[in-house]
Amino acid sequence: PSGIKLFVGRLPHEVTEQQLRSLFQGVGEVKEVFVINQAPQGGCAFVRLATVEQAHRAIQELHDKPAPTQALYTPLQVTLAKGEFQRLGLEETSLEARKQELQHFALSAGLLPVRDLIDLVKDGLRSSSGFKQKWMSFCEWS
Repeated sequence: PSGIKLFVGRLPHEVTEQQLRSLFQGVGEVKEVFVINQAPQGGCAFVRLATVEQAHRAIQELHDKPAPTQALYTPLQVTLAKGEFQRLGLEETSLEARKQELQHFALSAGLLPVRDLIDLVKDGLRSSSGFKQKWMSFCEWS
């Protein structure tokens, strides 16, 4: 099949193929739309656009942004569909690499390491003694 397949998640159950087609036509030539409304928390879809550039534009303009139609009220998840990275000869960033990148960013920005933040919150949940003081110190430090 020609074109680039995108995965679109976080869709309300009532979304229609025509609504998605209209939304994605704003970023490129839509070749195909396939809506799946079976997940209990919401639906998802696959949208095939004509070119890599159009797919990139769709991801940039629509991912994690509220859709401009009434029925699409939640921030959308728009990404290349599974397998498209390999088909296009692109390298998909592994989950572990993404975690390391995020931790590096947090440390360079002067944020607490994730483990320290988790321990801080767990201490507060276990007992209230000292939690308020630690939390205030964290808020003043950051």
